[in-house]
Amino acid sequence: MRVLVTGGASGLGAALAAIYVKRGDQVLITDVAPTFDAPKGADYLQLNVTSDAHWDRARIWVQDMWGGLDLLVNNAGIATGGRIDVEPMYEWERVIDINLLGVVRGCQTFVPMMKEAGSGHIANTASAAGLVHPPGSSSYVAVKAAVVGVSESLAYELAPWGIAVS
Repeated sequence: MRVLVTGGASGLGAALAAIYVKRGDQVLITDVAPTFDAPKGADYLQLNVTSDAHWDRARIWVQDMWGGLDLLVNNAGIATGGRIDVEPMYEWERVIDINLLGVVRGCQTFVPMMKEAGSGHIANTASAAGLVHPPGSSSYVAVKAAVVGVSESLAYELAPWGIAVS
């Protein structure tokens, strides 16, 4: 399987990438860091999920190196929080751009390739915060709930092309 993992240099993304590498998949780890020592069996490409140019570069890399993509793991994200009267607007904009629009950009980049192939899977990392809404974290909760909604909508939208979304 050909797998691209965003936010793959640390945390959940690194753990997922390691699992895919271990089972023998072709793995492209991406992250905002300019360099990263990818584990043996994986490749690395810098990808800022807020940059259309970076997504274009990732699409070209995948097309040139693999000829397609089987699994897109939209995992990159940041944690934010604070009461609504304290958290500044720039933090809201930042978490929306990374955690929500990063997912949207990833889907827009690779859905055409998957449609052409007639198959694929997109896994969008939300979190329990997308379903359970604790106080003091409204910006994070809002984007994670939106990721859940986008994913559920895309699952129906893309099923006719054999593309699963979770």
